[in-house]
Amino acid sequence: MKTLYLVTGADGHLGSTIVVRDVASGCLAALERGRKGECYILSNRHYEIKDVLKMVKMQSGGRRLPVLPMWMAKMAAPLIGGICRIKKHRPLYTRYSLYTLQSNDRFDHTKATAELGFKPRDLFQTIADTIAWMKKKSHSILF
Repeated sequence: MKTLYLVTGADGHLGSTIVVRDVASGCLAALERGRKGECYILSNRHYEIKDVLKMVKMQSGGRRLPVLPMWMAKMAAPLIGGICRIKKHRPLYTRYSLYTLQSNDRFDHTKATAELGFKPRDLFQTIADTIAWMKKKSHSILF
């Protein structure tokens, strides 16, 4: 049985998420209906990690996970990196991943919606689909 570890990010900030199925349908829509030379942002909306974890918990059960303050995550990053190098594991997060969590992530897909008919699916439904797939494939979810 394979296991997926769900973890929180620093300060509860996840950012804008997008499901690959939505990107694929948006790309096809741009090929069919997009205007030559135009760019389209294929995004969803901004999510906080606590909200995503709540959605996962509603679908799969489990306990509430804490969210680290950014200063604590930054202090722990070198230690986590060192331990992971020794154990030959991928670190939970790096200084760079923390930096990207703090960057601007409020993307607007209004143009893609208006011109391409782009409609990103609800993240709650995507999480439900993912958890159902994981259960079907005998993956466990540690939460």
